[in-house]
Amino acid sequence: MSMTLGKGAFYAFVGIALVGLVLGGASLAMVLSPTTQGAARVQRFRIIMGEGEVIAEVQGEDVVTGEYHRWEPGTLVVHQGDRVILEIVNPRKNIHSFVLSAFNIDTGHLEPRGGSATVEFTADKAGVFQFICGTPHNHDLNQCDPDHGTMVGYLVVIQG
Repeated sequence: MSMTLGKGAFYAFVGIALVGLVLGGASLAMVLSPTTQGAARVQRFRIIMGEGEVIAEVQGEDVVTGEYHRWEPGTLVVHQGDRVILEIVNPRKNIHSFVLSAFNIDTGHLEPRGGSATVEFTADKAGVFQFICGTPHNHDLNQCDPDHGTMVGYLVVIQG
């Protein structure tokens, strides 16, 4: 089965990808900029459960053919020793949760349409750590979405 994107959808996709690259690069540059060595920093991030649409051209018209969910931003970069404060927000229609098991973080259920939690921890070990939605999909209970397995992001902790 092949799917063809219309010109408008293609340009929208490319535009969104470029904006993401620019914002991601700017965020990385800010985190990697020289600072006083050894000084612990406080890093604050607002993370939301984002949603995107898959659009295909059908008989000359752009049609929404699906949706997907992801953490926004999907990558967080901090230095080892930084104090990290995460505000996690769920604006979606289903229950979600945020789990960063490497640092024993689990928000529990974030209620639909605005549920939120704030968590704090010290990034005391270097590496790349995955965060996920910890609420398995259950349509009958309004929990998560069918694309549950793709709701992942990464915390990068730079040594030193």
